[in-house]
Amino acid sequence: MPNDAGEFQRALFTLLSAAPEMNGIQIVDEMPQAEDASALAGLPAIEIGDMDIRDWSTSGTEGDDIAFRLHVWNVPGSLFDLRAIQGACKGLLHRRQENLTLPRGKVVLLHRLASRVVVDKAHGVCDYRALVCYGETG
Repeated sequence: MPNDAGEFQRALFTLLSAAPEMNGIQIVDEMPQAEDASALAGLPAIEIGDMDIRDWSTSGTEGDDIAFRLHVWNVPGSLFDLRAIQGACKGLLHRRQENLTLPRGKVVLLHRLASRVVVDKAHGVCDYRALVCYGETG
């Protein structure tokens, strides 16, 4: 069944949560908003953020083209650790489509498009693209 963002997000969450490289890093679908130091209690954290899904079907195969963003948060003053977490995400995801298991469909491409750090916010952003096939339609 194409265009199941929840299924794809659950697979990302499961992969990131189970990875030894992510030990001690909170994986969330939305960072809690706080105006005080309590916001730092859950850091470091990876937020599975924006997801844009487009039809990637052909005449004989259904599919989705999924662009998604991971936000990496850490305590201020630790850009090295922030970049290390981004690197660990890349190691798990970039060209490692076999690591991402969906109950229906198969990830045939998983590629990191960009990675950047917002220095004054201790916040990193990683953009990825995935192509998912759901099998023959005809």
